[in-house]
Amino acid sequence: MTETGGIEGGFAVVLAAAGSGSRFDPGTGSGRKQFLELGGRPLLFYSLDVFASLDEVRAICIVVPGGELEAAGELAASWIGESAHARGDDLALSSVAGGDSRQESVRLGIEAVGDACEWILVHDAARPLVDAGDVGALMDAVRKYGAAALGYPAIDSIKREADGFCQQGIDRSHVWCVQTPQGASVENFRIAYSRRPEGEEHTDELGLLEAAGISAKLVEGSRENIKVTLPGDEDLAAFFLSQRQRRGRDG
Repeated sequence: MTETGGIEGGFAVVLAAAGSGSRFDPGTGSGRKQFLELGGRPLLFYSLDVFASLDEVRAICIVVPGGELEAAGELAASWIGESAHARGDDLALSSVAGGDSRQESVRLGIEAVGDACEWILVHDAARPLVDAGDVGALMDAVRKYGAAALGYPAIDSIKREADGFCQQGIDRSHVWCVQTPQGASVENFRIAYSRRPEGEEHTDELGLLEAAGISAKLVEGSRENIKVTLPGDEDLAAFFLSQRQRRGRDG
């Protein structure tokens, strides 16, 4: 899908949807989560709604497997046709093919939008329940500190494990469970990628930034911002969605 409209300044969002879904559908590598439905709508639509509702977001780039660019374009066009949050030429919406790893896929997404904005947020498309208020707080932190991520303090006991046995407890007072979005200035992302040793991979953007000596501010977000990763996660997401919709009707 081609970009539309001007997107200078502000934020761009990279929606990471290029994963294989192998953990979600064990043993097959199929079951693309970006096409999974939740509450009668594709999972991806919920993230698009949230980011498009924020005026600071000028562009959204969806990163998908190379063989699914056409399907992603059709999905985006369907969202534009049905969502009250679609903004026409005021929001540039595009899709690009991902790479062999999450880190490479995100880099390709950043390249697609990085010349036209000052700040980038990276979000897992498999997290449909991110809260717009939390994203707003995250944007403020990214502007102030140069990099930030959503998450929440760990509440469970944390243990080190070896061969299935508990080896040592970890002080949870300084442990956070980190979510997405994770964001930084375009400049900081470019620095982080330029300093990454060849072959070094990180599971999220904070790891990439930290390896380059760039610290990120942690912003507490909702625990409902789960990632649909394992079988059964979609049922929990559906429950949270129904509760959120009920609160909206009652509120």
